[in-house]
Amino acid sequence: MVAHNPPPPDYSQVHDDDDDSIPPPPPPTETDTFNDHAMEKTVSTNTAKPVRKWRMLKKEAEHVLVPQEDPENSVNMQGHFRGMHAAQGFEEEEAGMDEIEVPSSSVVARMNHNERKQDKRRKTCRVGLIGLVAIAVLIAIVTGSVMGTRGGKADTSSEVEEEEEKEIGNPNLDTDAAKFLLESDDISESTKAALANGNSAVSKALDWLLNDDANAAYGFGEPNALDDDETKLNFLQRLTAGTLGKAFNSEGFTNNENWMSGQDVCTWAGIGCGQLDNNIDNGEQGLRRMQTDNVVTRIKMEDNNVVGKIPSEIALFKDLSQLVLYNNNISGPIPEEIFQLTSLTAIDLYNNNLTGPLSSKIVNLDKLKGIYLGENSLTGQLPKELGELDSLESMWLGPNKFTGPIPVEITNLPNLQDFRAPGNQLTGGLPQEFENVATLQKLDLENNEVLFDGQEFPMFLSDLEDLERLTLRNTAMTGEMPAMVKGKFPSLTKLYLDGNNLTGELQNNLAFMQKMEVFTMSNNPQLGGVIPTDFGYMPNLQVLDLSDCRFEGEFSIESDKVPVLEEIHINGNSLDAISADITLLENLKKFIFDRNLIEAFPEDVCNAIDDGDIANMETLLGGCNIDCGCCTDVCEN
Repeated sequence: MVAHNPPPPDYSQVHDDDDDSIPPPPPPTETDTFNDHAMEKTVSTNTAKPVRKWRMLKKEAEHVLVPQEDPENSVNMQGHFRGMHAAQGFEEEEAGMDEIEVPSSSVVARMNHNERKQDKRRKTCRVGLIGLVAIAVLIAIVTGSVMGTRGGKADTSSEVEEEEEKEIGNPNLDTDAAKFLLESDDISESTKAALANGNSAVSKALDWLLNDDANAAYGFGEPNALDDDETKLNFLQRLTAGTLGKAFNSEGFTNNENWMSGQDVCTWAGIGCGQLDNNIDNGEQGLRRMQTDNVVTRIKMEDNNVVGKIPSEIALFKDLSQLVLYNNNISGPIPEEIFQLTSLTAIDLYNNNLTGPLSSKIVNLDKLKGIYLGENSLTGQLPKELGELDSLESMWLGPNKFTGPIPVEITNLPNLQDFRAPGNQLTGGLPQEFENVATLQKLDLENNEVLFDGQEFPMFLSDLEDLERLTLRNTAMTGEMPAMVKGKFPSLTKLYLDGNNLTGELQNNLAFMQKMEVFTMSNNPQLGGVIPTDFGYMPNLQVLDLSDCRFEGEFSIESDKVPVLEEIHINGNSLDAISADITLLENLKKFIFDRNLIEAFPEDVCNAIDDGDIANMETLLGGCNIDCGCCTDVCEN
């Protein structure tokens, strides 16, 4: 069966991480704690409802407290939260060590001395000694290989850097091709300097162009070959692609089809040509712009084991519109030459090992619609020049190590829809001018642990008619949750305020947020009082998380007002009872209420589960000290 790759992402559209599109896969890209709640549909081969089957087992044999090892009876006891940036103790991280299997080798020489002649014994000893030496050498090689790769992805970038630091002469400097590069105004001074070092990536690429059989048919080394414009264009593109291949160790790519071959660079895996948005220019660069079918416009090498630093020579792809290198092992700074590529509409370097600041020269990219730099180690302050990129729609800047305030200039962007800077060290709160970003749909600033530093909830965002998602977990926000009035946050579907210092009680009028699907305020230890019974007048609410706060009294919710509610998390409070009204929550899948003062779970709810009235229940956790005939807690005798 032939495996078909999914179609490439459309970077002309703003990325919505609620679907499975890219860029980038988020989080790891989904940053929602509840990406396994309302949006993800679990596929199961279990034909019976787990909680029901669990209860039947308990009725048949009450002494059996641990479910039988039968896949038909399995209950999904996986942590009820998944996500990359959970603010509370529900965070689950999966890490694994790459296992390296080294084949053992041995040489066994057996001699039957009774069948050997006396005059061959000395020869046999010499052969055996040579064999032992060979074994020792083999073991040393294998051991060195293992030590170099054990523990995950090998960092070959340092090896490449060390090799380039060993400067040697370039034997090709006297060629016409090298002279053309050194005299060209289109070649940067850094590239010209690198040509003097025979160990640099561009020098290796030049040597490949001039001396490798793969390029013999192109005749780049012939006298006056580069006088022809078409040959010149081909030469520069092959030089640039070859430099990428040398800098990124193309031999190690997951998909390196046609790399460093004699094929047109437009056929190399991850390089795309044509489809320029630019108008044909009949001026000095007319030929380059008219030959759109042969002009490199896209680099898309995500998840391709790309290792090393981005070479400055990438700027020779002057018509590049998309640079997509997410989920690789690229290190070093973002070269400033990238910001000379004024046709760029998308930069996606998500999940690499990039360091250093984000240059203010990004202001040159006036066509840029999306920039994705999260999951790196970029430092410094966010450049205010970001606020001059009028085409920008989507900006993902975290997690990184950015510091300082959020530039107020960002609020001048007329098309900004998605702004995310989680997991940084930003300070100074959210500029109130964000109330003027009428196009804003998603705002994520979670895990900036001193961002608000005692400031209150930014109610000035409530008039943004298009705002759908607001994520402000772990931002040192304080004060009472403000009262909502009709018409505020009219489009908000997801609100994440976990891990802050909110105080007071919940207001009944939160119910005015009619489109709300996910509402989480867990781990606010000063937030308490009684949970309002009509709090849930949110007809689209799917996930409610009020865990690890100070709520008290009876938990009751008017089921007819939350008809699609799937998950309730009220664990870690001081609640003393649960109303049997939850029997009417037909779509409920998860109900977590352990670590409260509740002594017994309503038997009517258990009966409703048995009767199939709550047919979708999968996880019901109340703790091991509660009288509950249908809970799925795994407890010891």
